[in-house]
Amino acid sequence: MSIPAELRRIASPRLPAVAAIAIIGLFGGLLAGQPALVAVAAPFAVMLAAGLVLPETPKVTLTLEVEADRVLEGQEVRGRLRVLVDPPAGAVSIELDHRGSALVVEEHPGDALRWTGPARLPAVRAIRLLPTRWGLERFGPARVEVTGPFGLVRWEGVAPSRPS
Repeated sequence: MSIPAELRRIASPRLPAVAAIAIIGLFGGLLAGQPALVAVAAPFAVMLAAGLVLPETPKVTLTLEVEADRVLEGQEVRGRLRVLVDPPAGAVSIELDHRGSALVVEEHPGDALRWTGPARLPAVRAIRLLPTRWGLERFGPARVEVTGPFGLVRWEGVAPSRPS
């Protein structure tokens, strides 16, 4: 099942620092007549402009595939979470909630599956579950965070547990 995530754009904590360096350096260098200060601040101004103007809102699609619909207690279930970000961005972070009796078998067990990685290619994250008793396993919603180029903007949102 493929689920698109609805994302909203927000400024990252880096944005004010880069903007301050660019503005203070450019105007300070011009007012003081110091070309070296302008030369130092110019790359920050270019990075600020590119980081704010170039990135478009990415489309994130999550696909959860499980190898079996029905299993017995104690039988391990394998699956995979496929993450597609279009257009590619800096990095993507996914936190997929899990409700049910199965134990999530991974490096950091808990009630959610977490994955962070580059948002350049379709990424696949292996999932292993160990059911401890009979019942339904539910996944979702998934919290998604995508970082834009230069880390100046990011998009956050939620992919519902079922397509709407």
